[in-house]
Amino acid sequence: MFRVSVVVFVAMLSLIPAVQACNVSVTVLADGLPIFTGTQPVNSFENYVWNIANAGAPIGQIEMLKVTVNADPWVSIEFGVRAGAIPTTFSIVSSVENIQPAYINPAAAATASITLTDRSQSAAGADITGLFDGKIYQARFNGTNAFANLVDSYSFTRSGLNLSSTSEQSTGDSFITGTVSSIDSEVRFILSAYDSASGTTDFVVTPEPATMALLGLGGLLFAFKRK
Repeated sequence: MFRVSVVVFVAMLSLIPAVQACNVSVTVLADGLPIFTGTQPVNSFENYVWNIANAGAPIGQIEMLKVTVNADPWVSIEFGVRAGAIPTTFSIVSSVENIQPAYINPAAAATASITLTDRSQSAAGADITGLFDGKIYQARFNGTNAFANLVDSYSFTRSGLNLSSTSEQSTGDSFITGTVSSIDSEVRFILSAYDSASGTTDFVVTPEPATMALLGLGGLLFAFKRK
């Protein structure tokens, strides 16, 4: 079956300090062609609706998009999309959050929750196919290293008023061995025709206690030298 790919790249400046507002730049590609570009303050992406078209033919819709990246470091994606008249491939990518100074053997945790909704009003139900070895969401560090692939591909058959199904998964706290200098996240999947998918994801890393102690000692030494 012919499929149209819709790729959403979300690039975001780090919040320094974390409470400052910043802009989010969005580029939407269909079949490799940019069809939408724009920059908005981060909170303004909520409740925006964009009809995605290629050569005038509607192929999908972005119903909601919010991406948060801050200096915790923490990366979060919230989204809502709807497929066009044929199965549609979506990719939503956060920008890279750089960690300075880099963390050594940090603790990390990731979570993702995906809701699939049958909007076609057919008994066939709906399906979503993750493109990270069958998983829908990937949390990454240092560019290409996958910390976790979460939420299996799944489907459901509509029964009466059963319009939606939700699947979620989390890693729990674990450690990344070695140096971590950046993190980012992506959701990538194929969505059945006319149906909707929405979700929230979070990826956070924190220094191990020894690193925190060193950072605290360094701050004390700096303060002592200034005196």
